[in-house]
Amino acid sequence: DEKIGTEPVGKVMMPETVLKELVSMTKELDKENLHVYEIEYRSKDEIVFKIEHNGRILFNERRPLEQSFSNLTAALKSEVLTAGTSTFEYIDTRFGNKVFYKLRK
Repeated sequence: DEKIGTEPVGKVMMPETVLKELVSMTKELDKENLHVYEIEYRSKDEIVFKIEHNGRILFNERRPLEQSFSNLTAALKSEVLTAGTSTFEYIDTRFGNKVFYKLRK
């Protein structure tokens, strides 16, 4: 394998602690009936969880994932997102204590 710097290319994508947090987050989302089928780690600023039969949930590694998850669960309990026919295109937890979302029509 060709090396660039001290690590071979592609050997380490993210720190082990971050990977463990993402796996833990997947389990927590599953408890909320949001079944993750794919995680796309684009950067520290954009981690995308793709949800079966729904849309995407966006997280930011620069903020504690626990805090973002807490904000997400609060948003999921809102009237708009608890309506029986509501499916979302995305829920974005990357901006402080604000949660942005877009529903599918």
